[in-house]
Amino acid sequence: MSLKNIKNRLLSDKQYREKYNEKSESELAIRVGAKIQELRIFKGVTQADLAVKMQTQQPNIARIEAGKKLPSLKTLHKIAVAMDTHVIEPGFALLNADEYSQINYLQAQVNRLEKNMNDILSQPAHSTKSFVWNTGAEQKNIQSPYTIIG
Repeated sequence: MSLKNIKNRLLSDKQYREKYNEKSESELAIRVGAKIQELRIFKGVTQADLAVKMQTQQPNIARIEAGKKLPSLKTLHKIAVAMDTHVIEPGFALLNADEYSQINYLQAQVNRLEKNMNDILSQPAHSTKSFVWNTGAEQKNIQSPYTIIG
């Protein structure tokens, strides 16, 4: 019997399934709450300040950070906006605007490099391209079987 079959068999028991789901949700609530608290402290924002920005009460923030309440996606979005961050799925992360911009920049660079690599690989092996190699002190014309990126 596979592990998947064992898990499915256990989850068919209503009491076990309820405990399993409760434990999974509580562990997620604790991780999410810790991440929110970490970001809030990093940004120098109090629970009360965050609550005001979100138009809620401070005890609601305390329950979320303590892992006693798993915030809804709507609440996560409010937290992100209030702390000038973004919610990233599916792994869940809160990023400040600079980090988000850096990720977008790096993703664009990766896409550009992948395109250039595909261009290189699609060329026949015998084709050559000329380019100028300039080190500042000297300049050379070079024949290369590869496309120079950049």
